[in-house]
Amino acid sequence: MRRKLIVFLLIAAMITSSGMINANAAGSQPAGNQTASSVQARISVPEPDVFSVDFQDGTATDKSEMQFGTGKKIGNPTISESEELHKNIAHFDGKSSAYQYSFQKAYSKVTNTVTMETMVKFNEVPATGEHDFFSNQQSGGLGLGISGGKLTFFAYVDGSYRQPVATVTPGVWYHIVGVVDGAKVLLYVNGQLMAEVDAPEAGIDWTSSSNAKNMMLGADSSASGSAEYFANVDMSFARMYSQALSADQIKQLHTDAFKGATIKQPEPQNISLDLVGSDAVAAGGEWNLNVQARNDKAGSITKIEYDLEYDPKYITYEDSQHVMSGVTVTDDKQGKLHIVSKAALSTADFNNFGSTRLVKLDLRTKDAPANTKTTIKTANFKAYDAYNQPVTIENPPAAEKTLTLEKNDLDLNGDGVVGAGDVALAKSTDQKEAIAASASIYPYKHAIILTMDGGGQVWNPDEIYYDDKINDGKLPKKYKVGDSNNPEAVKQIIANRADKDAYAMDLINNQFATSYTAHSVEPSISAQNYTSMLHGLPWGNLPKAYQTDNSLSAQYYWADFGKETAAYPSIIKAVSKEFPARKNAGFTEWDNIVNGIIEPDAQLIGKQPASWQSFYDVANYIKSDDFNDTAIVYMQSDQMDGVGHSSGWYNTNYWQHLYERQSGGQTVETYNAFYKAVMDALKESGHDDDTLIITNADHGGSDLNHGSTDPSNMDIFIGIGGETVNSGARLEGGTNADVGPIALSALRVDKADSMTGGVFDQNTFLSQDELSKKNRNIEKVTMVRDGNQAQLQLSNPKAQTRVVDAVIDLKGATVSSIDANGGEVLRQETTADGKLKLTISYDRQPDTLATITFKDQKDTEASLDEVMLGTKDGDEVYPDTANTKGDIEDTSNPTPPSPSKPDHDSTPEQPSEQPSVQSVVTLQDGSEVTPNSDDLIEIPQSSTFVVTMTSDKPLDSFNLTTGNGKAIATGTIKAWDPATKTGTYTLYGLGAPDGPDNTAGVYVNGQKLFAMKTVRRPLVSDTTVSFSMKEGKEYVFWVKPDDPNASFTFNTANGSMLQTSIVKGAYPDKEGRYYCRIKVTKAGGDVGVYCRLNNNTYKLFSVKCEK
Repeated sequence: MRRKLIVFLLIAAMITSSGMINANAAGSQPAGNQTASSVQARISVPEPDVFSVDFQDGTATDKSEMQFGTGKKIGNPTISESEELHKNIAHFDGKSSAYQYSFQKAYSKVTNTVTMETMVKFNEVPATGEHDFFSNQQSGGLGLGISGGKLTFFAYVDGSYRQPVATVTPGVWYHIVGVVDGAKVLLYVNGQLMAEVDAPEAGIDWTSSSNAKNMMLGADSSASGSAEYFANVDMSFARMYSQALSADQIKQLHTDAFKGATIKQPEPQNISLDLVGSDAVAAGGEWNLNVQARNDKAGSITKIEYDLEYDPKYITYEDSQHVMSGVTVTDDKQGKLHIVSKAALSTADFNNFGSTRLVKLDLRTKDAPANTKTTIKTANFKAYDAYNQPVTIENPPAAEKTLTLEKNDLDLNGDGVVGAGDVALAKSTDQKEAIAASASIYPYKHAIILTMDGGGQVWNPDEIYYDDKINDGKLPKKYKVGDSNNPEAVKQIIANRADKDAYAMDLINNQFATSYTAHSVEPSISAQNYTSMLHGLPWGNLPKAYQTDNSLSAQYYWADFGKETAAYPSIIKAVSKEFPARKNAGFTEWDNIVNGIIEPDAQLIGKQPASWQSFYDVANYIKSDDFNDTAIVYMQSDQMDGVGHSSGWYNTNYWQHLYERQSGGQTVETYNAFYKAVMDALKESGHDDDTLIITNADHGGSDLNHGSTDPSNMDIFIGIGGETVNSGARLEGGTNADVGPIALSALRVDKADSMTGGVFDQNTFLSQDELSKKNRNIEKVTMVRDGNQAQLQLSNPKAQTRVVDAVIDLKGATVSSIDANGGEVLRQETTADGKLKLTISYDRQPDTLATITFKDQKDTEASLDEVMLGTKDGDEVYPDTANTKGDIEDTSNPTPPSPSKPDHDSTPEQPSEQPSVQSVVTLQDGSEVTPNSDDLIEIPQSSTFVVTMTSDKPLDSFNLTTGNGKAIATGTIKAWDPATKTGTYTLYGLGAPDGPDNTAGVYVNGQKLFAMKTVRRPLVSDTTVSFSMKEGKEYVFWVKPDDPNASFTFNTANGSMLQTSIVKGAYPDKEGRYYCRIKVTKAGGDVGVYCRLNNNTYKLFSVKCEK
C-alpha cells in the first residue's frame, strides 16, 4: 500500500513537458490514507487575511478579518456537497451566475504583494474569450481565469497586466495560486510553479472604475456594477493573502487542499461531432464552416482525428481561422481535410462555440448550376488516450452537412439582382421577356456599414468632448467649436481635426447626411449595441435569452441557434431570405460580432482583420469580383475603443489617434486615410453610384470605460451616404437599432417582423425626382403630360441606353396604347395599387422612350414614380427624373435614327480614305506585338507599356486618346514627328482589375488601333494606398510575389528624396514576403515606389515627402 501512495504523490506533482498539468494530478487514492512515514513535517502557512470563502456552511460568506460578508448572488450560483472532495462546493454555470463582494476597502491593504489561492474544477475550458472565476479587474486589478484556452493569472502591476499562463483540462480538480512578490508575477498549479513574468517595479494597480470595485467568484467585475466574463467551474474555496507566500508554503496548501479527497480515474467518454454553417451559399462565393466536437463528460480520450470529405468539383479549401490550441488541419488538395485535435474537449453544448469549436474553415464554392447540392462529411474517426494508445469506439461519431449552391440564372450582369441591365444583355426576345417579368428597380445594389467602436461623436463639426485628466472623478465636457474661450488644448484638437481629418470631415458632414443627436442603446456597451444594429431592435427589448453581452458573445452562438424558425433574425438572414444567391461579408476586428452576434448559419463570410486594417480589408474586398453581387458588408474598427480603454476617452491622445498613430517608429495616417480608401475603392470599381454607406459609432466613453447613461457615453454619430442621400443634411435622432434596418430599406429588402428600427429622419433620402438638386452629370428621364397622352423623354445621354424599366402612377387612368418609338414592349403590367410597370428594350440609342395614350379623353394626371435605364454593356443607370406638362413629340412617323452616341469605349470610325496608323507595343518583358483593331492586350495594373506609332501618309494632326481614361492613361516619350511620321508614347494600366473601368480602346484621330485591359499584378502587398510621410520618418512594407522563385528588387522614382533599404532576415521571410524599408530624406512632393519581378516593373504606391 505504501508504494502505491508514493506513486500517487509523484503523479500529483507531475507536469508534462508542454507545460500542461497532468489530468490525473490529484491522484486516484484518498489523500487521507497516507501513512505517517510518507508525510513530511507540515509547513507553517498564515491565515488568509484579505478574503476567505470556503462554502463549508452552505453559504458564500467571507471569513477573513476583512469581513466582506456573504456574497451577493448574481444569477443562480448553487452550493452542494462534492462526491469527490466530500465538502460543500459552489457551482457556476459560465453564463450568468456569480457571487459579488464590495472590495474597495481591501485596496489599501493589498498594494505591493498578494497571494490568490483557489481550488476549482473546470467544466469547460473555452478556447476563445476570457472566463474569470476569482477576479476584480477593469483596466486594473487582479484575477484568475481562462483566457484563450489557457489558465491565466491577471495582475495589473507597474502600469500593465502581467499574465503568466498554464494549460489545464476540464473535469479535473486543480489547486491554483497566483502570487505577486514585488519582483515577479507567478502562477502555481497543484503546488508546482508553472510560469512567471517579471514585474520590474512593485505596485498593484486596482481598477479606478467606480462601479467595478467588486471581487467576483464565478466571473469578473464589470464597469456597470455587475458581472461579466463568466466561467463554468466548480469551486471548493477562494482565499487571498496580503503577503507573497513561498513555494514551500504553496506546496503545503496544495497538500491540504486534497486531504480527504477521492478523485476518480477517467473512463472513455462519448464524443459528438458537428458541422455548423449556412445551408446555402452563392455559387462561386466563400463559405465559413465551423468544425465542432464535444464529449458528454471528462474522460480518458485526449486526442481525436478524422477526415472531412468534400467534393472538389464544387468546393475548395482556402484557409483556417480560430484554430483551437492543439488542433491541426491538413489539406490533401483532393477533397479531404485531416483534422487532429489534442485539445481538451468540453461537455458544453454545440451552441457554446468557445468551448466546442475546433476550427472555422474558409472554403470557396465553384460556379455551378442553380440549386446544386453537395455534401461535406466526417469519416475515419479515431480516438487515443493520454499515452497515445488507440481507444476502441464501437459507434464512431459522425457529422454531415448538405450545402446548396445558389445561383440566379436571370442575373446576367452579375450584380446580384434582376433589373434593366440584365434585360439589356439578354440575347433573345423570350429571354428578355422572362427577365423583364422578374425585373425590379434597385437604386442600391450594396450596403456597407462602417462602425467605429468607441467613436462617440468624433466627427461633430459643431462640438467636441474633451477630458483633460483621466480618473479625476469628472466626466468629459462638451465644447463649442469656434468659442474663443475654449482651452488651448481644445483649440488645437479642433485645428488638427480640421487639417488632418479634412477628407473624413468633409465626407461625413457635407457628402453624407449625418445625425449628431443619435444615441447608443442602453447600456452603452459594445455587444448590446452591435446586437441592436444587426438585429434591428433595441437590445433591451429582446427576451432575456437573446440579451447577449461582451462575455456571452465571445462564447455562445446567437440564441436562435438550433431553432427551426428564427425568432430574432439578423439583417444578413433577412437579405438571404430574399436573395439567397447573394454574398454578404463581415470584417470585424472584434470577432464576437461574426461569431456570437450574427448567426453561424447566416450566409456571411466572416473575417477578422489585423489591428487598424479593417477599412483597408473592406477596400480590397470592394475591388474584388466577390463584391459585384454582395448585398451587405459589415465592418467594425476596434481601435478608438482600444485607445479609450488604455489611455482614456476624449483626451489629447484619443483625439490624436483619430488622424494618426505611431507604427514602427513612423507616423501613419488613420481614419482620414481609412475612409478615403473605401470611397476610392468604390470609385475605382464603379460602385460609388450603387452603394449605400452607413457609418456610426457603437458608443462613446469617459475615463477608461463606458457603459453609463452619461451623454459622453451615449452620444454617437450616424452618417449615411449614397446617390439618393440628401447630402449635407443634419439629421435628428436615431439609435443603433436603426442602422441595420436602414441598410435593408436601401436594398429594398423587407425587415423581419421582429425588427423595429428604420429610417429615423424622413429628410435622409431624396425621391428620384428630387435628385436633380445634387447636380449629377447623368441621364434624365422626363414624363411630359399632354392631354390624354404622356411621353417619356430621355436627355443628357451618357451611355448607350438599351432598356427602360419604369413605374408610372396611373392615378386611376387606363392605358389605351403604348408607342415604344421603335422599341419592343417586354412588360406592360398594372399592379393592384394602380401602378404601371413598363419595360421596353431598344436596338439603338433612343431619345423619346415611349408615348402612352390613355382611354380617358381628358388631361391625364399620371406621373412617373421611378425609372431605371439599362445600358448596352449591362450597367444600370438611376437617372434624374421630372414630371411636367407640355407639348409632346410626334413619333408616329419617326425619321431614321441619327448615328448613336458612342459607348464609353467606342469612338466612331473615320472614313476609309483617312491615313492609316500602325502601332508596335513593347511589353514588360521586352517583346513586341503589332496589334490590329480587334486585338485585346492585357496590361498589369500600375504597369507601363511603350507604343510606337507610324503612319503610311502624313497626318494633319495627331491626337492619341483612350476610350476610357479611368482604365488606360497615356504619356509621351517622343511626340509625333510629322517629318518621320512616327511618335513614341506610354500606356499606363490605371483601372481596377475586374472592375467596370478595366478596358479601353486606344485611338489616334478616332481610328481604333487596339484595346487594352488592366489585369491583376502577380503580387500581393500590404500597402497599395498612397500616403504622406515627414522628413526623417521611415516606413516598412512587404511584397509577396505569386511566384516564390521570381527575382525581386524594389526602388523609388527619386532616391535622393525617398531612400530604400531592406529589412534583414525578412527579405524574404518564411512566408515569401519581402520586407522593404523607405525613408524620407528630403521634402519635395510625390515619389513613386516600385518593385521589379523578373525584370517587370510594377508601381505599388506613392509617398508625398513633406517637411
